Amino acid sequence: MSPFCSDGKAMPGGWRSAEVSEEAKVALDFVVERMNSAANVQEILAVKMQVVAGLNYAIDFQLDNGEIWNTRVYQDLKGNFEMTQPAKRGSMSDGCPQ
Repeated sequence: MSPFCSDGKAMPGGWRSAEVSEEAKVALDFVVERMNSAANVQEILAVKMQVVAGLNYAIDFQLDNGEIWNTRVYQDLKGNFEMTQPAKRGSMSDGCPQ
């Protein structure tokens, strides 16, 4: 099962739901700049974070054309970003039990 299929119990070192912070917005901007799309981000739908030697962000977002996409981005301790999963269509929770 995907680590994003949470039963609501936080696990140390695991993914947890997070607020849409300025850092999450910057992480998504980093990815969107690299997407080959004429559409723009309309809304961030969900953010999950994982504390490692830095932060991992998993982000669901909707484009202004209505499509839902997700991506993963790593932010190191110096604030540099690296895309660890290129943006792809669908939600990070696709495939989770209902």
